[in-house]
Amino acid sequence: MTSLKKITNLLLISTLLCCQDLLVKDISNTCVEILVPQNNTSISNSTVTFFWEPVTDADAYKIQIVSPTFADAQTLMYDSIITTNKITFALNPGNFEWRIKAINEISETEYTISKFNIDSTMNLSEEKLIQYSPTNGSALNSTEITFRWNRLYNADEYKFTLVNSFNETISEVKLTSPEYKLTVPENDVYQWCISANNKISSTKSFSSTFTIDTKSPRASTLKSPNNFETVFTDSITFHWSKIQDEGSEIIDSLIVAKDENLSDIVLSIKTSNTQYSDTIPAGIYYWTVISIDKAGNQCQDNKIYKFVKENL
Repeated sequence: MTSLKKITNLLLISTLLCCQDLLVKDISNTCVEILVPQNNTSISNSTVTFFWEPVTDADAYKIQIVSPTFADAQTLMYDSIITTNKITFALNPGNFEWRIKAINEISETEYTISKFNIDSTMNLSEEKLIQYSPTNGSALNSTEITFRWNRLYNADEYKFTLVNSFNETISEVKLTSPEYKLTVPENDVYQWCISANNKISSTKSFSSTFTIDTKSPRASTLKSPNNFETVFTDSITFHWSKIQDEGSEIIDSLIVAKDENLSDIVLSIKTSNTQYSDTIPAGIYYWTVISIDKAGNQCQDNKIYKFVKENL
């Protein structure tokens, strides 16, 4: 490589790095402001929400929770990276310390640290139940479901209720475990409710809805380019139609490939629309649309069209 080429390459790399620095800002001199729980807070509820001010130009946050302190950590309760500025946990009574820092592609802040403790109490009235699964708004393609929620250390039992879209009770039971397995009867929209109680108090009822959808969506109808059509335009508009049945929301996958088996893919996009435009080189192509609903069911009879792209 000549000296001139080396200098040119170095200048190019330097320019790219400078552009990256301009796009992604350094946040190392910023700090995360904790909102709750603040330092030396005493909490009576075992369900704790950790909340902090968003940091401008941060991509994510690293949060760690230990008991009792980082200097004398005996139990690591949580250690993960999240993209939101709020998270909720259920913890048993005790002393805790937590810390949070913001990160992006090129930098990170220092940790902000806070201590808190949870006092033992038998009062459930202000406690929260976190419905782990099924989550609110989810769609499932199986009628066999395991319902899960957080355990409250001061709860004697949990009341579980499941109703369908006609507000008919499918199941209503009292449990001592924060988990319940059940087979629902059919495709429908369901609401499940959970509450906890002990001898002196109870929580309010917490609810979430979910959809059971075990039926595959119907295949989309391919409109253009038509089968065996020759296209002369620079940009090709792929157009199709779909039918939304009574199941969960359908997302289409447009696939364009150089072979009928769709293994040599040149274009693959997911969209809720029914058309997409793009440019591809001249050649022979095959295209299809695979319809997949929110529950993960995939159409079984999608057609594959062949077309030829010619240069102008």
